[in-house]
Amino acid sequence: MHIPLPGRAHAARLSFALAGTVLALAGCSWPAAPAGAPVTPKFLFDQQFSGSGGPYLVTIDRETYPPGFTSGWHTHPGPGSLCLLQGQVRIDVRGQPSVTLQPGQCWTEPPGVAHRPTNPAGTPAVCLFYLFAPADQPRLQPAPSS
Repeated sequence: MHIPLPGRAHAARLSFALAGTVLALAGCSWPAAPAGAPVTPKFLFDQQFSGSGGPYLVTIDRETYPPGFTSGWHTHPGPGSLCLLQGQVRIDVRGQPSVTLQPGQCWTEPPGVAHRPTNPAGTPAVCLFYLFAPADQPRLQPAPSS
């Protein structure tokens, strides 16, 4: 479904409102995946919007990181936020200090910043990830490891 919007700013406000609604409804009620399970996003919201500059895609997904998990370095083509529901996550950010999240905290990332989430704890970490990005670009791009 396409919803015509007057511009990118309006689409961003709408997508942040939708993200807030999903976050408020999500709570911490989902069971965590078993340790060692692969990280497969469960999409809760996946919607394309028309706006000035082209179509945009807004996604919200639930991700579970098993104990000891470290993702590869990567970037996203638009702004995003990773909000931790349970467990612990450390975000390594290229050229910046790492950020450690506790439940209820979020990390906001600008487009194109190389990063990798890690679960340093002995229990699964459950997150919600929100992304607002151009619809014609992949959600995730691998970044060099150094």
